[in-house]
Amino acid sequence: IEVEFEHQSKLEYSRKLRGVTLSHPKALKALLLKFIEYTILSRASVAEAGEESRTPARLRKVAHNAKSAVIIKGCLEVFKTAVSIVDEVDMILDPLRSEVNFPVGTKENLQPKDKRWFFAEHMMRAWLLVEATCWKQMRGSTLRRMEAMLHCTHEVEQTYGIEASTILEKLCGVIHKGLEHHSLQSEPHLLVVSEAFYHTSIKPLLAQWAQLWIRREQQGHTLKAILDAADICAYMMRYPGKEEPLHARVMEALGSAHGQLGLMNLGHTWVNVLLPHVLSKPVRVAYGVITMQEWKAVLNAAPQSPVSRFKLAVPFVGKDMPSTSSEFAQPDVAIGFTILAFHYQGLRQ
Repeated sequence: IEVEFEHQSKLEYSRKLRGVTLSHPKALKALLLKFIEYTILSRASVAEAGEESRTPARLRKVAHNAKSAVIIKGCLEVFKTAVSIVDEVDMILDPLRSEVNFPVGTKENLQPKDKRWFFAEHMMRAWLLVEATCWKQMRGSTLRRMEAMLHCTHEVEQTYGIEASTILEKLCGVIHKGLEHHSLQSEPHLLVVSEAFYHTSIKPLLAQWAQLWIRREQQGHTLKAILDAADICAYMMRYPGKEEPLHARVMEALGSAHGQLGLMNLGHTWVNVLLPHVLSKPVRVAYGVITMQEWKAVLNAAPQSPVSRFKLAVPFVGKDMPSTSSEFAQPDVAIGFTILAFHYQGLRQ
């Protein structure tokens, strides 16, 4: 539905008479997102406008986007002096449960591109490997999954050496301790319950696990200096201040290496922010990949649904209830949830 000047006039008239305007909360949020979308499109059109692209159709589209942005801005300004009474505010303000949380604008590759997936898979592998030790029922598909995990453990040891096995062994001990003290739970799968326990006990070991992959990546680049495992782990745990020796060592070694400092920052973000969030959400309750039957229902209701909702994990609004239109806005969160969802749910038939 296009927003016309008539809508703005009605809102201003209602405010002038101190009237009451009834609306679905999603409509207001959609209005705000539409304003952002038109603003992005208008700026992109101006930036790309060259002599060869100034066709009448393109100029009409640019003018339409700019006009729509101005009208929506006027509508939103009306609410600055209004009082809003919102029902089910916990549902409306939660970006993971809201039905109008979706990306807008042109899609761009984020650096370091495919390595974001490789690093996320590496971090999830440690969690899934130690989870295998917590399974109590060893029959059917669970047994086959256990065999696959044991094979994966041998593969990890061949790739990263005995250090990887040592880290996994220590992590297993921490996981068992967390389960005993109810800081973790094993049903429906291994989940972080206490974020404090994660940061004090699990994070140091996952920082060591992260440095295995980062050191392996750095071996293929010419660096001014070599960072040892302790420096990488320290950087994973927290960002050093500019006056600290660790900051000087990191910048000396990676400052001119293309993309290497970005990998260090990506690792820090995963260890400190993304993992405690992703590992605390139950599959098919907070996230999951939609089944073929669910995808067919989505296409029947909204034929223009993006294919990313089929290939990536999407937010769930309840048990076995995927959101009808929402997507995860943070790309690394989407990657992490997708890896876990396909592991727990399996590939589609």
